[in-house]
Amino acid sequence: MRYSRHEIEIFLNFVRAALVYFPDSPMSNPAATPCVSFDLYSLLLLVSKASLAKQSPKELQIFKKKCSLQNGLILIFEDLAMKILLTGATGFLGSHLLEMLASLPNTEVIVLKRSFSNTARIKHLLNAPSVSTFNVDQVELVEIFNNRQIDIIIHTATEYGRNETTSLKTIETNLLFPIKLIELAIQNGTSTFINTDSYFNKENFSYSHLINYSLSKKVFLQWLIHFSKKIKICNLVLEHIYGEGDDLSKFAPAMINDIVVEKKPLVNTTYGHQKRDFIYVKDVVNAYKTVINYALTNNFRFKTGCQTHETASFYKIKSITNELILAEFS
Repeated sequence: MRYSRHEIEIFLNFVRAALVYFPDSPMSNPAATPCVSFDLYSLLLLVSKASLAKQSPKELQIFKKKCSLQNGLILIFEDLAMKILLTGATGFLGSHLLEMLASLPNTEVIVLKRSFSNTARIKHLLNAPSVSTFNVDQVELVEIFNNRQIDIIIHTATEYGRNETTSLKTIETNLLFPIKLIELAIQNGTSTFINTDSYFNKENFSYSHLINYSLSKKVFLQWLIHFSKKIKICNLVLEHIYGEGDDLSKFAPAMINDIVVEKKPLVNTTYGHQKRDFIYVKDVVNAYKTVINYALTNNFRFKTGCQTHETASFYKIKSITNELILAEFS
């Protein structure tokens, strides 16, 4: 059950009255309070935790400001755990985010996955005390929201539409699923929805190779603008992420694997004239952590600001490893 602002105001008035009629109460110094006053402190502690544990971070911040002079209450509020729902945790970026979130103090992470998802990247975190998982193909989303107050949603799940994936499957994953998440978030008082976007959504950028993926992302961006009137939306536009655990089908890990691991005598690639902005996954995770703490604007684009030719990337890897290897750019 969530408490309304009116009910919070009633509790505030109760606290104010207690401070007036019990000036020596432990509200300002509970450790130095005689036993006769400790009952009042215990009552306030129980009532405040029961009343406020389910409030959103924004409402708690309002409450904190109203009680800013009462250090005892502030300490009570600081003990309240934040609940973050994460989608796409079994993926490359999502697994790194889960690693970071599971290490945060006073944070509960709710992971949404499928019953058949490959959990190899996160198997060491599945039994972590702060992590709980739900299979979205077996549990209704509304049940997950009904049983807990979720403060923030971090959405990284995506369908690229490769191989034999149908257009409908791509639309369901990239459009319908996150829309349902946001609607439930609004209904249940979730304060913030953090979306993981792609460089495909940059202005005047067209990419015909993954057209279903690209179209679904562009349409969802319009939905985010629509929903931003009702919930805080942070849209993170990511460039080319690389790092540990990445898929070998991607450019950076593929080049490193061919040059360093397999030591191929010849690497076949394209002309290599495309420029890409490579950003390390740990830096992206730190950016997410910053957004969680200080999400002040609606749109973030994470990149180094330095674009590199693919040919230069190849020769950089080659020079660092001192490997005798040729590339045929054609």
